[in-house]
Amino acid sequence: LLVNYLNTFIDKKVKKTELVDYLNLEFIKRTNIAALSPTITSIEDENFPFFAILYQAGYFTIKDTDAPDLMVGIPNLEVKEAFADIVLEKLTNKDGTALRESYKQTIRRALNSKDFKALKEEFNKILNEFSYESVISFKEYAFRDVYKVMLQLLGYNTYTEYQTALGRSDLCFEDDRRLYICEFKVIGRADNVQEKLAKAKEQIREKRYGLRITDKEVITLAIVIINENKDDTHNPMREVAAIEEVI
Repeated sequence: LLVNYLNTFIDKKVKKTELVDYLNLEFIKRTNIAALSPTITSIEDENFPFFAILYQAGYFTIKDTDAPDLMVGIPNLEVKEAFADIVLEKLTNKDGTALRESYKQTIRRALNSKDFKALKEEFNKILNEFSYESVISFKEYAFRDVYKVMLQLLGYNTYTEYQTALGRSDLCFEDDRRLYICEFKVIGRADNVQEKLAKAKEQIREKRYGLRITDKEVITLAIVIINENKDDTHNPMREVAAIEEVI
């Protein structure tokens, strides 16, 4: 149902820029029961709201109430993964299986060998999977959430904005051996990479992100991404400029 709707209305009533927001899987929308249950005759009805489709198809559920409003979001991990597959397919024109086959072995190999230069190359390949229309609209959180969703599809347990006593790390992901904690810095100019990299490292050390009660090896990573808006908007620079482990 959802796929048919998107095939009908993508870039008409539903923009790819809007789908980028849904890569933030903790995203909650405030709405009401009337909006979730519109009177329509078929899925081709142009007045069928996107959020109503998500709710009616079972991808969204009521998370909380604040009468007369409802907070609607994704109910659990299994639905998150299925929803992420659909969103990524529309943004990259590849299905989840193809994306897993493209990156699972190379990213796992880079992480297992602690080859963060190779990891940076794979992260840049992932950015290049996204259409121009979606990447041009990326906000800072979107970069973090793209990697969260991709790593989740590759079999890692992922979560964002992990709260500690001293702060919140941007992205965490783990397998059965290691826990990776990432601090992202997004910059608008390539000549600021080293400055932002130093700030990310300082924040990781100051907030003690690597201090966790776990039997896994904890690896903290500082990641700098260039999100440069050039005068020629059809040639934007979107690049992972640095990934470094913080010792």
